[in-house]
Amino acid sequence: MNVKILHVINNFSLTSIPVEMANLMGKTEHVDIMSLYDSNVSANKIAHQIAPNCKKIIGYDFRNHPIKARNKIKNDISVGEYDIIQVHHTISGAIASSLMYKKSNTKIVITVHGNYDSYTIKQNLITGYTFLHCDGIIANSKTTLDSIWNWQKRFINRKYKKTIYNGINVNRIQAAPSEPCDLLCNQYNIKDDEYIFAQVGRLETVKNPLGTLRAFGLFVKKNSGLNTKLVFVGDGSQRRNIEEYIHENEFLTNRVVLTGMLKRDDVYSFMRRINTLVVPSMYEGFCNALFEAMAMGVGLIVSDIPVFLELIPESDEIKRIIPSDPKTIANAMQQVTKENRNSDSRTKLMKFARDKYDTSICVQNYLNTDRHICSMV
Repeated sequence: MNVKILHVINNFSLTSIPVEMANLMGKTEHVDIMSLYDSNVSANKIAHQIAPNCKKIIGYDFRNHPIKARNKIKNDISVGEYDIIQVHHTISGAIASSLMYKKSNTKIVITVHGNYDSYTIKQNLITGYTFLHCDGIIANSKTTLDSIWNWQKRFINRKYKKTIYNGINVNRIQAAPSEPCDLLCNQYNIKDDEYIFAQVGRLETVKNPLGTLRAFGLFVKKNSGLNTKLVFVGDGSQRRNIEEYIHENEFLTNRVVLTGMLKRDDVYSFMRRINTLVVPSMYEGFCNALFEAMAMGVGLIVSDIPVFLELIPESDEIKRIIPSDPKTIANAMQQVTKENRNSDSRTKLMKFARDKYDTSICVQNYLNTDRHICSMV
């Protein structure tokens, strides 16, 4: 059974997981993508790079032309005759699902990626409204599904629910070229003999980058003779606070690097240079960067939060920390630099990540679920 699928997103980005999944689904199915905030020109420009398998890309420039965009979205969805509308984000999901609710045979599927305890009241209210209009919900972990607030669960009690873990593109990770890593190391003066800690992802409060930075400061004070750097790969609202903290603590000036946003293949390339990835998140739905690093054999320091207890096996190669306490992160940094890594444990973790979370499994589960929801009366 073939299905025609529309993915609705807020906007395109080089590291968008929903866009990557849509592109992979587009290898076997007809998949289109609608971007709420991108203009049509900018949406197609970036989609040409990251979503070549998708048939049609439409940008609506909603912020600048809300009324025109709303009418065009409604028309395009009706004309498209989609079997499934897959919505991923708060605002775009609410708009797309409300415009099509009970107006066609199209099924509306909400994918939920984050822990609802980390969402604002406004986000939760809008998501609750979207739940009213959907036919099914896909969550990227059981923890994510459980985090839905009780009042929101009333809207989905009788609706189809499925947990599908995010996928990591193992083939793409293994094929990543070495040149981007070499260029980044040259650009940021990263030496071969330096121990590299890194945090990869959005620089937002929920990801706790300041916790990593404060912990690294404590670690450096105790190990001033150790050649080491902390690299932040990504960008976000906390970047300015990170830069201010570095300015206030001058001993960190030459030890902390902020690369900004990188292309996904460049991230994979640089991951080969990371000794230990730090994931001190307060909340997570899944965290692709963690499992990408695990699949590459990178050392891990991770928060002791429910989702990671669900997703990650116990291993002496993984240091679990209390994310709200920089001292525990600093102690974990101390441990990983002093201990010799266990090659057997490392190999087991690499195999675990590659076998359990490969994108091929995730994509097939999505397609099977979409087909099942389409068959529901």
